[in-house]
Order: sequence, then C-alpha cells, then structure tokens
Amino acid sequence: MEVVLIAGFIAQHLHGFIVFLIVLGVFLIIHGIAHAGDAEARQRKMDYLETSDKIISATDSHSIKTVKNSIERLDCEYSKIQDIAGESSNYLYTEDRKFLVEHLHDLEQEKWEKKADKYLQEFSDSYYTIVSGEFESFKDVDALFAAKKRCIALWQKYYAIDLSEYETTIYPKRHLREWMCDDYDPCMESHDALEKKLSGIVETMRPEYKRKNALYSIIVNRVAALGSIARADLLKTDFDGYIAEEVKCCYKALIKDNRLVEVKLGGKYFVSLSDKEAAKKQNRSAKEEQKMIAGSDRLVHDAIIKHLMDEGVEYVDMTHKGGGLYFFSQGVADELKAKGYNIGYAEKGSRSTSGRPAWYLRQ
Repeated sequence: MEVVLIAGFIAQHLHGFIVFLIVLGVFLIIHGIAHAGDAEARQRKMDYLETSDKIISATDSHSIKTVKNSIERLDCEYSKIQDIAGESSNYLYTEDRKFLVEHLHDLEQEKWEKKADKYLQEFSDSYYTIVSGEFESFKDVDALFAAKKRCIALWQKYYAIDLSEYETTIYPKRHLREWMCDDYDPCMESHDALEKKLSGIVETMRPEYKRKNALYSIIVNRVAALGSIARADLLKTDFDGYIAEEVKCCYKALIKDNRLVEVKLGGKYFVSLSDKEAAKKQNRSAKEEQKMIAGSDRLVHDAIIKHLMDEGVEYVDMTHKGGGLYFFSQGVADELKAKGYNIGYAEKGSRSTSGRPAWYLRQ
C-alpha cells in the first residue's frame, strides 16, 4: 500500500521534479563556468603581476633603449588584462609606469648633462681666461684672442645639442646658471650679449695683437729673403719698434706653429722656412703676380680705349661682360701692331659687332 502511495506521489509530481533537476543542472553548469572564469581571470592577473615585476627589475639598467622597451612591454602586458583589471591592478600599473618614465627621464638627463658639461667645462675655462685679466701682455695676446674665439664656439656647441632625441624636457639655460653658480653672467644666455662683453675686453689688446702679427710677418719675410740664417743672428736682428724679448716670443711661436724650422749644423742652429710656409709664400706670390698681370691688362685696355676716343674711332667694349674690345679702323690696328700690341682681326665680326668685320685686342 505504501509503495503504491509513493509511486502515485512520484507520478503526480514527476514533471515538477524533472524541472527541478534541469534547473539544478543549469545552475551547477553556470556556477562551474563562472568559477572557471574567475579562476582564469585570477591567473591572468597573477601572470601580469609576475611579468610586471620582471619588467620593473630590469630598470636597473642604464640603457635608455632598455627602459623604453620596458615601458612598451608594460603597456602591452596591461592591455591583455585591461578588460578585467580592477582598481587595484590599474593603480599598480599606473605606479609602475610612472616609475619607469621617471627613470627614463633621469637617464636622458644624465646623458645630456654628460655631453653638455664637457662643453661647459671648456667654456668656463675660456671665459675665465678672458675676464680674469691674466693675459694682457704682448706674450699672451694670441692666447687671449684664441680664448675668445674658442669661448664663443663652445657656447654655440652647447646650445646646438640636439634635444629632439630626448622625451624629457631639457632646460639648457637653467643648467648653465646652476653650473656657473656665482660666476654666472646674464650675457651667457645671449650670443650677441656674450660676444659684446668678450669683445669689449679683448679689443683693448687689439693694438698689441696687430703689432704681434706684424712682427710674425717681418721675421718670416727676413728668413725667406735670406733662405737660411743662424738663429743667434736672427734673434739679435734689430727689428725697428720691437724689443729682443718680443722677437724671441714671436720666434718661438713660429717654430711651434711649424712656420719656421731649425737645423743644427756644426754646433749652431740655422733657421729656414718650413715646407708648409714656403708653399704658402709661393702660392701667395703667384696670386699677387696674377693680380699684377690683371692690373696691367686693365691699363692696356684703358689706354687703347683712350686712344680710340682721341682718334674718333668707333669701338665696342664688351669686356665688362667677359667679351672683347672691338674697333673699326685698319689704320689704328696697324699703328697698335707696330707698337707691339697683340691685335687680331675678325673677318666675320661677332655677335657684339652685329657681324661687322672688326679688329680686336687679343687677351
């Protein structure tokens, strides 16, 4: 009887029981999927944290390239969990990235400063040389002018350092002020102001600078004229307006610059021009000779023009455009030939004479 009652109960509630089992099964499946999803998300986050720790550890490197790569890797790894990243993960990523960027900027600043400080050290040395007033004698005047030239060049190199390769913002003017400390001068921030200040100091020595350069030429010309001269005789030579100490000073500089050379013969030193200086003088002489020839050609040209005008002879002068001097008189041509001038004849004329036959002065 009890069995019949139980069977009847089950038959009566079978439909509901089946629905219950289905709902329970679906619930368990969904719960299992959700649990598996949570486990996967947790694993992805754990993987990210492990990778980010390795990336941060690599920032001990002093390579800018390595740190830049680390930032790119961190961004890439975070993008993989961005869809599941909570507030905590986002905070860690933001702090890690900030640390890497700051480290990158520190490395870039150090790299720039290493290059910049090299220029500033030399710049400050040259600047002190000029403003200190140490070099105000005939002996040191070359060093003073060289220091000014070097100082300006170093200033330009400092400000010409390419900043485009750095992500961080570089402040050259501020760094210059900090480097120079109490010796900083506002003129150092402007090329024109720096040039004006240094020129004002250096120009006071311009007369001595000119005297010294003149003495260089006098000594070189004396040696060139003689071919060779005993060093003792050269140093004892009376160069008008110069004392022996100045002659000795310039002589040493000429030897140092390889403009003059010494050769010891029989216990005495003889001085002559160096090959380099001899070649320079030869080239200079050739150029001066060319100028003289050009000048002579001009005198001849002007003399013939005057003669043609005096004789009332028609002429065409195209020498100012690289052409020739043409005239239309056989009598004048014969006269000039008899005097030794090199006169030619253009039977068919030229473009300058519109095809008319003409005589011309050969170059």
